[in-house]
Amino acid sequence: MAFPGQPFGYSPPRPDFGFPPGVMPFFGGWQPQRPFSGALAPPPPPPPPPPPAPAAPALVNLANAPGGICYLFPAKHTAINLIPGNLRPWETRNEQFHFTRFSVPSNISVGELIRLLSGGGSAPVTVTECLEHSRGRWDKGVSIASGDAAASKTLAAVGWHEGRGSANPVWVVLRR
Repeated sequence: MAFPGQPFGYSPPRPDFGFPPGVMPFFGGWQPQRPFSGALAPPPPPPPPPPPAPAAPALVNLANAPGGICYLFPAKHTAINLIPGNLRPWETRNEQFHFTRFSVPSNISVGELIRLLSGGGSAPVTVTECLEHSRGRWDKGVSIASGDAAASKTLAAVGWHEGRGSANPVWVVLRR
């Protein structure tokens, strides 16, 4: 169909595409947009982990200590199992008993160990090592009294060293 002034139904292209002034041409349908959900560039790599802290001594904050005093633990310990009472395992067989496990620094003296385990006092106390065998058998080991010269030796010097850990503890009995 031809309009007046258009030869053979053709009109030259117009910059407004034939729309009235102020109206923008609309091609296609309206496209709803999703909200932006990502970064335009990939995120930077995470920072490298911090270098390991230097080895610090084992610190324990003592609850009743004034001023936040911390205790430095010695590096070498031995496991000591104390059999309470007057029980002598080497004189009995297959007897069940309770015990208390201690982790004790290997550099304290046997006399200090006796004093700590017995609660002090002036009465002489003897610590006796009990050697455990299979099937409920025990042997009597070394006995050291609180006033003996051997009581001034360290636990490591007596053979109760850090190699005697929880797999092979030192079993002891205190006798008054």
